[in-house]
Amino acid sequence: MSWLLRPIYGVYAFFRRDAVNTSSYKLNFVFEIISMFMWALTMGTLGCITQSAQAPYMERYGNMNASTFLLVGMMCEFYLHQSQSMPQGIANPGAIERILLTPCGIPTFIFGTMSWGYFWNSINMAVYIIIGTSLFGLDLSAINWPAFLAVLLLGVMAMWSLGIMAAGIQLVTKRWDPVTWFLMTFSMFISGVFYSPEVLLRIDCSGMLYSIAWCLPQTYVYHMARLTFIGRGLSEQSMIKPLVNLLIIVAILFGLGWLTFKKCLRRCQLEGSLGWV
Repeated sequence: MSWLLRPIYGVYAFFRRDAVNTSSYKLNFVFEIISMFMWALTMGTLGCITQSAQAPYMERYGNMNASTFLLVGMMCEFYLHQSQSMPQGIANPGAIERILLTPCGIPTFIFGTMSWGYFWNSINMAVYIIIGTSLFGLDLSAINWPAFLAVLLLGVMAMWSLGIMAAGIQLVTKRWDPVTWFLMTFSMFISGVFYSPEVLLRIDCSGMLYSIAWCLPQTYVYHMARLTFIGRGLSEQSMIKPLVNLLIIVAILFGLGWLTFKKCLRRCQLEGSLGWV
């Protein structure tokens, strides 16, 4: 039984370390909590202001209000951004040697390092739900929680893959990588965090941006997560096609991510350049 408890305790040890470290900076800790409430209020208010413009695109989501649309999108975005940045933060040129030499298993190291971030994002989601239900008409009575969590998990897996790919590239370049650049500067524009991807057809009649948007895993996650908030399950007609597409994207990205990381790590090992030099 100890073989099972040891990695669990290892993950807990990492979680406790990060919790103590974060809470020890009390002023920063308090203002991060305040920031959660402010961001939730900002998204809800933005939804109220843009309700009339967003309304024509809300029919496919059960005519949910724009505030709910934005709040759900941002709740998912925090998890997806965390999932993309954490592998890159763990396996960066300044830490990769420490990972390879750590006395605990690599999976324990990775999941332990990620645990506090996901816990913090769960608190953030709770804040968004409290603000949304209290002030902006967010309705939790119809949400299909198993489907929502499954969609979020698939999104996390897809972003892990992109993060692993970005980490491998950064081992070689030491600072810049095209994956993170693309995700941070372009995907927020087209993936549907703040507005439906159909809006892109109004500014790009060729449909190129709209087509690119549906090549990104984030677009499927935001779309399906909003459908789960109106009670849709994974077996329903409106969910099957995007679910299959997301599964295919996850499988492809996992393969490409691990292959890229292994190739880049091997190159750095041969060159002796795992550090920042």
